[in-house]
Amino acid sequence: MRSEPNLVIQNMNQVYSMSSIYIEKLKTVNLVLKNTQGAEALVKQYETKLCEEDPLTADKSNIENLMGTLKQWRSEVDEKREVFHSLEDELQKAKAISDQMFKTHKE
Repeated sequence: MRSEPNLVIQNMNQVYSMSSIYIEKLKTVNLVLKNTQGAEALVKQYETKLCEEDPLTADKSNIENLMGTLKQWRSEVDEKREVFHSLEDELQKAKAISDQMFKTHKE
């Protein structure tokens, strides 16, 4: 008779453990999505800038101006690199939680 309540308690503990892991997974996925959207917006911003540039001509001053513009954009992107680092960090967390879920589920 006592083994049945213990079994129920054990099963409830497993359910609680898995639900806690799933909640963490959902929170991490949410952060990954937000960081992905931030990175995508940044990429689209510079993609648009590139598309709006005038066609390149063989004029030396035009080429130098474009090189200056590209260097400026590169500096801007480097300043915003944290967006991509945050995305990488959240992806690592998501992988760790997935591994934990797999391990817990196997048990």
